[in-house]
Amino acid sequence: MTTRIDRLAELGLVERIPDLVDRRLVRVRLTRHGRAVQDDALGSLVEYRSGLFADLSEGEIDGLSSLLRIVLLRLEQIPPD
Repeated sequence: MTTRIDRLAELGLVERIPDLVDRRLVRVRLTRHGRAVQDDALGSLVEYRSGLFADLSEGEIDGLSSLLRIVLLRLEQIPPD
């Protein structure tokens, strides 16, 4: 796992953050660049998987997208354990 995170850090996609409570721990979070890459990848995945949503109306797809954005934003606000 460390090697993978090292590679992501070298690419500027993640950053390591020391835990303030337990100095043995290091948190990993996406950088702005990492979030942009994630967003692009997610967009490509959604486009690729559009067949899954072929039976949904545009309004239903928009509603689903809005709800998923809300969930993602809330997940980003949850403090790490």
